[in-house]
Amino acid sequence: MQKINKLFPLISLIGLVAAVGSCSKVESGYISDYITYNLRTLEATQGQVLYTGSLILDGSTSPVQVKLLSIRDKKTGREATEFLQEYDVPVYLAEITNDDNTLEKVMEKIDVGKSPAIMINEIGGRVGLTRATTNIDTGLYTIDVEVTNSRGARVINEALDIRLRSAATHSISYQAMTTSTFGIEDNFVGADQSLEIVVEREATTENKIIFKWVDKNGRPFNPQAGEIIKRGDRPTFSNWSPYFSEEVTDTSIEYQYPFTGLNYPLLKQINVANATWNDGITYYRVVGNATDIGRNLNPVSTITYFLSGTYTVTYRLKNVVRKPL
Repeated sequence: MQKINKLFPLISLIGLVAAVGSCSKVESGYISDYITYNLRTLEATQGQVLYTGSLILDGSTSPVQVKLLSIRDKKTGREATEFLQEYDVPVYLAEITNDDNTLEKVMEKIDVGKSPAIMINEIGGRVGLTRATTNIDTGLYTIDVEVTNSRGARVINEALDIRLRSAATHSISYQAMTTSTFGIEDNFVGADQSLEIVVEREATTENKIIFKWVDKNGRPFNPQAGEIIKRGDRPTFSNWSPYFSEEVTDTSIEYQYPFTGLNYPLLKQINVANATWNDGITYYRVVGNATDIGRNLNPVSTITYFLSGTYTVTYRLKNVVRKPL
């Protein structure tokens, strides 16, 4: 009986501690000190639409809410508030198709909205750059973000660097060339190594794309005299850009184009001679009797234009000398 009396105060003390513990607030969830993006630096070009992945949470409880606290020039520390201003940005209202063969029809499917140069998803923290970065100076920038979940908040300083480079004027995604028998569609031989395409841009108020074909000595072939012709079952640039009349001169074929702030050509797919063609691929032919080898030259290219102005596209044909008709 005496032993039981000695144990009673100890049991009572344990019960009291348990009771007090049951009244304490139990914190739920977890938030890590090591939340990061999956890359240290986002490499971007002015006008390019680009996204990161969501934040890597390192075991933190989902969902997380993310807030952009600051974006700065990393070299000077200046707050780069121009990223947060809203700019006019063109957007597609609907897909542009073969049927949209006039400027009026095309413009019905393009609108201008307002957008900042940078956006961040509140849930998950995905960072996006918009076409509005054409208004931002090149350089290296960095962002600070705040991450919040059910457990609490973390501020991540210099969470992501953004290196913004000068806008590209154009992109050549495909080029090739064959030679073939003059007068008939036969005996095609690869000649890719003999084709060089040079694209030059001038920042003019007139938007125009000028195609030229020159021999290995730099002498231009004459489209007006029939030295450059279309291949009947394949697209030329006029199929991709039907909004203005084609202009043929003694040194070039020229196309005006409407500048909308979007990549050009606007069409992504067309139908020519019961076949489907994609992404602006363009065919022309230098006729064989205008060359010293007596064979046709068939240069092919896919070129996308990103900025306004006048482009001169020169096909340098390094395997022939022009022989005027």
